[in-house]
Amino acid sequence: MPTLRFALAQQDFAVGAVSANADRVLELAATARGQGAGLLVCPELALCGYPPEDLLLRPGFLDACDAAMARIAKDCQGIEVLLGHPLRTAKPGHTPDECSSKPPLLNAASLLRDDTEKVRYAKQALPNYTVFDEKRYFTPGSEDRVIEIHGVRVGLLICEDIWVDAPAQAACDAGAELLLVINASPYCRGKRQERAEILQRQARTHGVGIAYLNLVGGQDDLLFDGSSLLVDGNGQLAAQAPAFIDALLRAEYDAERRCFAAFDWPTTSPQAEVAVLYDGLVRGIR
Repeated sequence: MPTLRFALAQQDFAVGAVSANADRVLELAATARGQGAGLLVCPELALCGYPPEDLLLRPGFLDACDAAMARIAKDCQGIEVLLGHPLRTAKPGHTPDECSSKPPLLNAASLLRDDTEKVRYAKQALPNYTVFDEKRYFTPGSEDRVIEIHGVRVGLLICEDIWVDAPAQAACDAGAELLLVINASPYCRGKRQERAEILQRQARTHGVGIAYLNLVGGQDDLLFDGSSLLVDGNGQLAAQAPAFIDALLRAEYDAERRCFAAFDWPTTSPQAEVAVLYDGLVRGIR
């Protein structure tokens, strides 16, 4: 019976702090490995922080991201790490076409282990509304990515990909038994319930479990609440992490039964939305 033991890094990764974020990833990987996880999952663009905005236009910043990725791949021994990062689609030194100021970048997730970058996935659905401006910086991906991790076929998605139907459908058509979604989804009132409803609908539609990891912390005028989720293949909510709390969330997925078991997730009493908002405002000014 194939099972996948993993840890979700619901953590605060600061914008621009590439070296410190890389150190944090390696510390979390060592902790997760010691707890028996075979995979550590980090949020969308965790390496550089979200949203990096015009830092992405600086070649030196992208060089630092590339160097940090190589260091993590070399040093993450005995555990696989799925990490969100910016990915250049051309060699360093390449300049955009004269008619376009868009850098050749992807909003990517890469699977790293033992000095090897095993697979890459590029976000397909780039949001460009309200607080999002991803089309200014990134080119959308065009391919689904399903990989086998410890015997379980995992479909990779990034944030907005789960809010539209095509990426999840393509991953499941390619044989995914589990959808793994990394996110930097900002908080607003009602957003936690909205996310849960979207994930439950997608899980019921495709009959697969969904592990949803979200960033936590404050970045300028944005608040990221965490509130990471596990949803079983029948659409039932298996676990939800508290809002605005840093945590390393351990879980196991049974690919045959399409269900999760969560281990030692932090719990809090149910809170009114106004109480969650208060916690977020406090977190944002720390």
